[in-house]
Amino acid sequence: MSGSLSRPAPAPADGVPANPLAIYQKVIDLLSYATLHGDAEIIRNHIRVPFTMTTETAEFVYDDEDEDEMVASCLVYTATLRGMGVTDYIRIAREARSLGADRIEGVHYTHTIRRAERLMAPYPSRMIIERKDGVWAVTHALHAITNDREPIYMPVPAPGTDAPRPR
Repeated sequence: MSGSLSRPAPAPADGVPANPLAIYQKVIDLLSYATLHGDAEIIRNHIRVPFTMTTETAEFVYDDEDEDEMVASCLVYTATLRGMGVTDYIRIAREARSLGADRIEGVHYTHTIRRAERLMAPYPSRMIIERKDGVWAVTHALHAITNDREPIYMPVPAPGTDAPRPR
């Protein structure tokens, strides 16, 4: 894929992104880095309010006035990862499809690792990313975890889950 997340790659004549899986992977790579290293600017730029996060047991909605709260919640999780000594926070995209010229839905698995040791079972997530002013950002996230309150200090993977389905 040519270009960057802030400069869109050329799209085919129908306007649909040529490689939605590559775009989706780039966004989750950026957010994984930001989560592990506590980069609030990347979080703010690549998770767009209004933002909805759904777990197996709860739904959290962040409106425009809640953006600072959403970023703070992400940084609480950063502190948890640091406290656990996490060295690698990896999200691997499994599938992605275009839902139009500026919208992609994808599925990925999250792996939390400390020096080659898995700290929790990988869990799937389904996210919607949208492009606005040339920047791709998450607007909806559905995680196969059972946490029912924010901030999420430690995700609890739902037993026997596969990619979560929109409700």
